[in-house]
Amino acid sequence: MVLSHQGLVVVSLTSAVSVRAGLADDDAVMAYTLYGAPVSLYTGKVRSYLRTQGVDFVEMSPGSDRYLNHIIPTVGRWIIPCLETPDGAIIQDGADIIDHFDLGDGQEHRRFSVRPESPTLLAISHLFEIFGGEGLLRPAMHYRWNFDDLNLDFIMAEFALNMPQSMSGKQADEMFMKSSGRMRKAATVFGVSPESQPLIESAFEEWLDLFSAHLANHPYLLGGRPTLGDYGLIAAMWAHLYRDPAPALLIKRRAPRVGRWVERMTTGEPYVHEYGGADDPTLFDDTDLPETLLAMMRYVAEEYLRSRRTSASLTPGSASTPRSRLVRTASTTRRIEASPANAAPRAQRHSTGAVSRSPRA
Repeated sequence: MVLSHQGLVVVSLTSAVSVRAGLADDDAVMAYTLYGAPVSLYTGKVRSYLRTQGVDFVEMSPGSDRYLNHIIPTVGRWIIPCLETPDGAIIQDGADIIDHFDLGDGQEHRRFSVRPESPTLLAISHLFEIFGGEGLLRPAMHYRWNFDDLNLDFIMAEFALNMPQSMSGKQADEMFMKSSGRMRKAATVFGVSPESQPLIESAFEEWLDLFSAHLANHPYLLGGRPTLGDYGLIAAMWAHLYRDPAPALLIKRRAPRVGRWVERMTTGEPYVHEYGGADDPTLFDDTDLPETLLAMMRYVAEEYLRSRRTSASLTPGSASTPRSRLVRTASTTRRIEASPANAAPRAQRHSTGAVSRSPRA
């Protein structure tokens, strides 16, 4: 998730294999390789960062031979996203991948830092980073798994991209049924139930209205460029809520400005049609925050932070649902995109010197 720099896996290798597909060996261009999937919530956060920062990368499926035969044995489990650097290091964890560019050795490859210099703005950015990674999980799971009439064909096709190419169509369908069954059960753990669905939908629509009002005058959360908060929000807003047919239709009808924010967050080119053609990267004055931002902060405090305190007192897996949305612990969240058969122990140091802490997808 996004609460701390836990989940780091960095392993030095002897050679890199990240090359541009379709080029002859002599013309190959070394690049970063992202192992992820279009359907993956946490891959969406990393992909958005790489695109908006202009980082040279290629994306490979977790069903590829390289991932199955090298990345999994190195990391120790099936989990996405993972990033392989041009010099052969592997970084597993969305937050740590971003930190590689924002704070670490990859700084020369990024366009700008996503951490505001103002302590106030940085705290706000972290608030929305956490909310995006945890607080939007319930609507993400609800709108993906409770609208089969609109979503199922699309989701099956997307999940097939994660599977080994050697699989037959029948085998891929069988694996999808098993995987989707686990995801549907996970949705109930997050508090998605027939009783809670109307509340989930009304709360998400309220969020869309608040975010849309903010975007009427500001292209990003804190002003003229994306910060950590934007990248936290794009995770669920892209992979689940804007690509899956059912919620995409809702967003395009109810909050088209939010849809255009998603598009800005997933391209490397300037996208400023709504703002007079201006491309001003200036962030807000932390002593004069717009009311639209304050309204979103109040929403997060009331609908997420309060429910997070409530959920801490509940037994995991409880069907009880308070007035606000339940938000499960970070460890539960991390298991959504990790293979449950390959649970990694918390905090262990490998003989290679790499540090592995409970990975986050």
